[in-house]
Amino acid sequence: MIFSIFYINAILLGKGESFIAGWEIATGLWKHMPIGFMSLWAMGFSLLNYPKEVLKGYKAGLKCKGIIDLKLSKTQLLNLSIDELKQLITKKKPTKMNVFQWCIFIFWILISEIIFLFPFLLIIVLLLS
Repeated sequence: MIFSIFYINAILLGKGESFIAGWEIATGLWKHMPIGFMSLWAMGFSLLNYPKEVLKGYKAGLKCKGIIDLKLSKTQLLNLSIDELKQLITKKKPTKMNVFQWCIFIFWILISEIIFLFPFLLIIVLLLS
């Protein structure tokens, strides 16, 4: 619960979290629930406020592997230096932002906006029925 409150508070603070939301989706964090759901929600919210930062984060994330996908224990991860961690997460052959990647990005935009706007859409549907 505390993590959720912290995450929502961080999103409301601005551009940095918008960048991180795009980066998390590009690195594949969406595969790991419930944190993936929160990342998608954050991306949906951030797209309405700082869309350029989300795109910058997404592009940066295409060059990296997600830290969670390294399958390291907490102790192993904390024992790494920043340079060692950067070396581990950097893809040997980075993904470029081509037409296919733009289509995938647009897909994530749609999914994240649906997740973010779902409560509002649900209220509208309930009021209209």
